[in-house]
Amino acid sequence: LAKDKNKGLTFDDDDSNDNQDQEMISRPKKEWIDLENKLTEQSKRLAHLEEMLKTTKRSLSTNDDANDVKRAKTD
Repeated sequence: LAKDKNKGLTFDDDDSNDNQDQEMISRPKKEWIDLENKLTEQSKRLAHLEEMLKTTKRSLSTNDDANDVKRAKTD
């Protein structure tokens, strides 16, 4: 095994083990359901945060435009 220092990934660069069976990860159905629910919850949270970010950017842009108008009037 070798470690890629840039990405922190470990990979097998030894070709002699190509014929080994890969071990499948088995989990109970409830655990898969819990993971799916967690993923769905995180996806919704991400979408909400992205929307908040867009709204904040729009608000800041609008405030900057208003401040530019105020500065132009006072100059």
